[in-house]
Amino acid sequence: MVQLMKRAAIEAVDASKPCIIKLGRVKSVSPLKISLGQKITVDESFLYVTKTARDNIKKTETRVVLLRQQGGGKYLVLDVLD
Repeated sequence: MVQLMKRAAIEAVDASKPCIIKLGRVKSVSPLKISLGQKITVDESFLYVTKTARDNIKKTETRVVLLRQQGGGKYLVLDVLD
């Protein structure tokens, strides 16, 4: 019962945040991999990349801005910051 209540609370919080802005750093250009901190690296299978971002990501360590999809499964890479 307690686990069910915890799950419901987490889902309610996630539902109130349809997307979250994240900053990342390109770790690999081809295939595209983006680091979202020291422990999380996201590869192409979890990324939607805009044409603008794709055209401007030319080297590693480029900073990018992303939107995290509700539930945290996928990220939209909007553009570069550098």
